[in-house]
Amino acid sequence: MTELKIEFENCYGIKQLKYDFDFSTKSTYAIYAPNGTMKTSFANTFMDFSNSQPSKDSIFTTRVNKRVIINENGDELSAEEIFVIVPYNEAFKSQKLSTLLVNKELKERYDEIHLNINEKKDALTNELIAKSGLKKGVDEEFSTDFTSYSTDFFKAIGRVKTEVVDETEPEFADIVYSKVFSPKVIAFLETKDFKTKLQEYIEKYNDLVDSSTYFQKGVFNHNNASTIAKNLKDNGFFKAKHSIVLNAETDKKQISTEEELIEDYTKK
Repeated sequence: MTELKIEFENCYGIKQLKYDFDFSTKSTYAIYAPNGTMKTSFANTFMDFSNSQPSKDSIFTTRVNKRVIINENGDELSAEEIFVIVPYNEAFKSQKLSTLLVNKELKERYDEIHLNINEKKDALTNELIAKSGLKKGVDEEFSTDFTSYSTDFFKAIGRVKTEVVDETEPEFADIVYSKVFSPKVIAFLETKDFKTKLQEYIEKYNDLVDSSTYFQKGVFNHNNASTIAKNLKDNGFFKAKHSIVLNAETDKKQISTEEELIEDYTKK
């Protein structure tokens, strides 16, 4: 990062502050000012950002707040890139305390472990970006979807671990996240007409599953059937002259081709 651009309005008494920090020729800035000139308000605003919390004006709470923290490309910084040390607080703790460790050997070991973790996290988030279609904020989005907070990325990973490692074919792998969870789509999903049509679809779908010879609600549906048909085809099951038997109380049928399998699933 060669430039840090900030723009604050109504942040803990800061009425308006706009400044571009140029790091192309220097790596550090020191802000020095008398007491009562909003240095703590400045730090508190960055602290909110690092904790993924909104900032506000403590006195005039109804005033509209603005907090922009971006780099030279106009991209918002991630919460992990901001580290604020709280002054005069003996109980202060942070996940970013590596730089404060006194023991050199422990610090090097600590940094090595976390560097390894962060490298693996970056590799995972890059994969998530490619799969989800999100251009930025994928770790925050992932965290929010599986936890109550946008900063609990590793907790979110733990919650989906079982589903990921069980090697079951994912049902919705071809659906791009950003196309479904976009502002326009979400607004559309909230319309009364859509909710009515969705309810009609669900009722019709349940009726079809209940009357099906082979499908069972919550056990085996058309998605499972499509996955099986695809796997059998991809692995040359029918080309090797194998066959399967569709088994139900009222109907048993031997299937020898993918076309027959799809046809029977479609009809029943």
